[in-house]
Order: sequence, then structure tokens, then C-alpha cells
Amino acid sequence: MWVELVRALGGFPDAVLTWLDDSGCPVAVRCRPGLDHDRQVVKFCEALPLSPRPGFASLLCPDP
Repeated sequence: MWVELVRALGGFPDAVLTWLDDSGCPVAVRCRPGLDHDRQVVKFCEALPLSPRPGFASLLCPDP
């Protein structure tokens, strides 16, 4: 799975991270994902304007 994620994110300069807030409403922010290959996790290169809460989220990479 990690190899596919690295390949997929490689061509995109930014993405949209979406999650649900405490009331269940969707929240979305544009961000720049980075990859921590040692830990195999997606990190974000800048501070996000809002803090995601623990739980499910999605990362959408629109065409550049």
C-alpha cells in the first residue's frame, strides 16, 4: 500500500484534507502532504489552519 501511495502523491503539489468536526459537519483545508518514508505516514509540510480531530479523514489530490 505504501508504494502505491508514494507513487500517487508524487505528481501532486497539494491536496485537500477533509474530516468531520465535533458536530459531524465536514471540514476541508488545502494542504501540502509530505511523506515520512521511515514511519510510512503522511505528514503535512505546514501548520494547518484548523486541527483535525482523531478519526477518519480523506485526502483528495486535484489535477494540477
